[in-house]
Amino acid sequence: MFDYVDRALDRLICDRIPGVHLAFAAPTPAWTGQAPDGSVNVYLYDVCEDLERRQAGSVRVREQTSRQVLETEPPRYARLSYLLSAWAASPQDAHGLLGQLFVALAHVRSLDLGSNCSDGGAVLEVGRPWDGDRTHAELWNALDNTLPPSLRATVSVPLPVYGDPAGTPAVRIEPVVTVLPEVKTLHAAGRLSSGAQARTTASPARDLS
Repeated sequence: MFDYVDRALDRLICDRIPGVHLAFAAPTPAWTGQAPDGSVNVYLYDVCEDLERRQAGSVRVREQTSRQVLETEPPRYARLSYLLSAWAASPQDAHGLLGQLFVALAHVRSLDLGSNCSDGGAVLEVGRPWDGDRTHAELWNALDNTLPPSLRATVSVPLPVYGDPAGTPAVRIEPVVTVLPEVKTLHAAGRLSSGAQARTTASPARDLS
């Protein structure tokens, strides 16, 4: 499923910076040595759960095929961390391309994954501060490359937990029937009649699409 995020980033960056060369390979010296002039590298370096979006309890959903109301665990989210760097014939050109990239993505909050994403969508953040300069430097050191200016981008995307046989079993929610107190009615002829009314209620459900 993470390949959907790569494709969405590819479309977004190429649409906003026409003519850019985009790559998702690790920016090692071997790659940077042969990268075309005006290249942007989008390197996925970390995947973890996005704990900031985790919810407690359970949620009610409507199963698409049977339309039954089900109760299951809330969606879980993965946080994908990308290292964005720009490469050109001169440092000034690389800096200019990196600035273009930052401006192009800075105000984009939702990443369009089409039908491959639901439950709140994919959230994009560009330019998040690093956890520390050492972490940034250690990442480039692990790539055996010099430390260039770069951007950190994160994408928070929902995991497909619904319908997962290995996940928590979904529980069907039965409708609740409430019998109201006896109601007496005075007819025009002066006769009294009585009867009970029944009302069927069910907890609201949320459609998954």
